[in-house]
Amino acid sequence: MLVYGRNDVYKNPWVKEDPWQGQGAIFTPYEAMNMDYSYEAILGLDFNILNARGETVQLWSIRRSGLRCNNPQCPASQSERNAPNTNCPTCLGTGFQGGYDYRGELLMSFATDLDQITYEIGGQMRFWKPQNWTMPEPKMFTGDILFAMDRDKMLQTKMIQDEQVVRRPDNSADFDALSVNSVTRISKISNNANSSEDYQFGADYVLSNNGILWISATRPADFETYFVTYEKTDIFNQMFQVVSTNFATMRGKQLRQIVEMTALNRGHYLYEMLQFYEPAESYNYPYAFPYSEFFDRLT
Repeated sequence: MLVYGRNDVYKNPWVKEDPWQGQGAIFTPYEAMNMDYSYEAILGLDFNILNARGETVQLWSIRRSGLRCNNPQCPASQSERNAPNTNCPTCLGTGFQGGYDYRGELLMSFATDLDQITYEIGGQMRFWKPQNWTMPEPKMFTGDILFAMDRDKMLQTKMIQDEQVVRRPDNSADFDALSVNSVTRISKISNNANSSEDYQFGADYVLSNNGILWISATRPADFETYFVTYEKTDIFNQMFQVVSTNFATMRGKQLRQIVEMTALNRGHYLYEMLQFYEPAESYNYPYAFPYSEFFDRLT
């Protein structure tokens, strides 16, 4: 059944929304006569399922061409036959400068945590091998990285020992910023490195917006260097690496893109070398807030 539309075009009555254009599926008479309506309807249903229960992921495609790594410490810079160093900051273990390209966000359906059982020579083996799927485009390949934006984030706390800070009254009369934007606790402030604290938390200073807000006259002299030991907590989106991709097909046309992937553990080098894309307006810039209990994170 073809429905005649305006301007000598036809509208597909089975597909309410075009997954690729985000609008009603309008076609020319020639396109309508050659359309596989069952195929288009399945694509439309999959698109609606992902909109209802899919999870947002960011896709980073591994580079397979481009400028070769020029880091002299990486074997890939000497010869294209050499395996790249996985910890290379230039190619990120791919052999090509930059390592990965950001492809944007998409929706993916993650399989439930179902165990699968195989029988080996030594007996029965149980493991988890989920089948996740998304739309046919953009295509994914082995080695691509996915950031799970909607899943629980991973936390890691580190201790920064004796960071040098300069008392800067020219920027703010009472506030000195630290070098990171994720400070959760200040352990001590001293006038010299590797020494006991010289200033008391809560009496002389407090933690305020990733910096030190001095609240008493007991403080380092103007433009004097002092040392701060503090904890920072980094937040990471869970990362997955694509192992393989296959397609469900219909009459030789690609339907769902079935993606087998593995979760990268927190110790994987890519957690340090590849960070998910974040709009500039969401960054936190340090400046002095008035002191309040909200910033006293020890209580």
